[in-house]
Amino acid sequence: MKRFLTFTFIFSFLILGAKANDAGIKTAAVFDAMQKEMERTLSLSKTAPKIHFAAFQVKDIQNLSIIAARGGLVQEIKTNWVDTDVSLRVGDKKEDNSFFQAYIFSQEERQEGALSPDGIRAGLWAASDKSYKVALDIYSRKQGYKNKKNTEEVYDDFSPITPAQDIIPYENSIFPTEELKEIAQKTSAAGALKKLEKFNTHVSAKEIISYYLSSEGAKFTKKNIYVQISFYAKARTKTGFEFDDTKTLSYAAFEDMPSLEEFEKIALNFAEQISLFVEAKKGEAFIGPIWLEGEASAQMFERTFINNIHNTRKITYDAGGGNFQYFLREFALKENLKVLPVNFEVIDDPLQKTFNGKKMSGAYNIDEEGSPAQTLYLVKNGILKDLPKTRSLIKGQRQTNGHAFVNWGVQLYATARALNLFFFPHDTTPKEEFKQKFMDFCKAEGLEYCYKITSKNIIEEGDILAIKINAETGEETPVYGLKAPALNTRTLRDIKFAADDLTLYNGMGGTLGNSLVAPSVILSEAELTPSQTAPSAKMLVTRPNI
Repeated sequence: MKRFLTFTFIFSFLILGAKANDAGIKTAAVFDAMQKEMERTLSLSKTAPKIHFAAFQVKDIQNLSIIAARGGLVQEIKTNWVDTDVSLRVGDKKEDNSFFQAYIFSQEERQEGALSPDGIRAGLWAASDKSYKVALDIYSRKQGYKNKKNTEEVYDDFSPITPAQDIIPYENSIFPTEELKEIAQKTSAAGALKKLEKFNTHVSAKEIISYYLSSEGAKFTKKNIYVQISFYAKARTKTGFEFDDTKTLSYAAFEDMPSLEEFEKIALNFAEQISLFVEAKKGEAFIGPIWLEGEASAQMFERTFINNIHNTRKITYDAGGGNFQYFLREFALKENLKVLPVNFEVIDDPLQKTFNGKKMSGAYNIDEEGSPAQTLYLVKNGILKDLPKTRSLIKGQRQTNGHAFVNWGVQLYATARALNLFFFPHDTTPKEEFKQKFMDFCKAEGLEYCYKITSKNIIEEGDILAIKINAETGEETPVYGLKAPALNTRTLRDIKFAADDLTLYNGMGGTLGNSLVAPSVILSEAELTPSQTAPSAKMLVTRPNI
């Protein structure tokens, strides 16, 4: 399968090469339409407050969704559409540093079908009208807030830059649809064990070709491919307690995918692991070391670090009635403080395109305010040293570091984000020795057993599945009915050991366009409590022999 996919990629590359001239013509036409609409939009503000910055983004999207169960195809949907988005700022770049935002609903314009200059202009026209109205509303509310304040340290609300450009003509890819359907069908059959009530495979592939233009002259194109293979298993214990779990494999390129045989092995192994919980007993209350392996560890880093390194500038919202609300992530106030063990470094490197030969979906060259991307050494020896910044500055900041991204269609302005993160421990334990390390640590803590968690559901509000490991013998016992442990920034400082299994995870937390590299870890302490969920009624009808 991998060989075939590689061949398909090479063949498609040759086709793209042959059509390079067409791609160049298409790209020029797209930017010509965007530029004409930019000129029209800027002409809207003839009186103060005038538009001082505008950014357009056009996305050419094709999407494929395939679902299979027990070897049979359940769903196949292929769609393509164009999204047009606008971000506008009105007033003065040196207004003040009260950074207002407003949630927008249905600001994004979507058109079914292929990309066309007329469609682009129509979409941008509609989106710019909505954005301009919102920008004027934000400005008026901001003036009310400014007049209400007694004192305020003033910084540039939107710092100057030299606009960057990075234009590459792209053609639409040809999805290997038949091969992806085969993956879905064969893996759903491989995981269809009798002990499981349900085993599905969902294969999704999305390509986004983005075109960006700002009123300052920043321009770029970007092409991203997101492929996800998700296995979903559901069963129930002999006592009638229902449980389920999901395993997701994500790739930023078709050629990075393993062979069909490897996918089948992964699906079968996941199904066998979940089947073990049919015989499981309910977990008991526990406080002590926990081993987070694979996806569980990645999700922990997503919840505790990545979510708190985003949007570290104070965001102001108008709550109405002359009241204002503020939103500030935890790390905004923790610069030069310990946020991880001394053993850890954290780097956000958007210029790093691959890890161990696999493409990283979070890589980029220019951010969505037109600034060049920069590598950030966020954490050194456990100390938070830097934050992602936008052109909206705060105290102690002199300029952006190229980490501004717009939540297009929902918010008007860019906020700071870190999309391509590396969690590097200085000292690691070989993967094959990690279990013994865990057992030794549990015994040193005076415990007879500890827990290992592998499920990505660790960040959910519901119950999780866990493996109880005997600290003396290493015997593993499946346990159900435990609540997911509380995960917060304090959890990061509880990391005791890290394995040498650094792994790339694309699209964590369901967010397309981000990636992280992280190891499995052992937390020195976490709390697990039994769930109060009651068992459901047992099945009365005998299961068919399938």
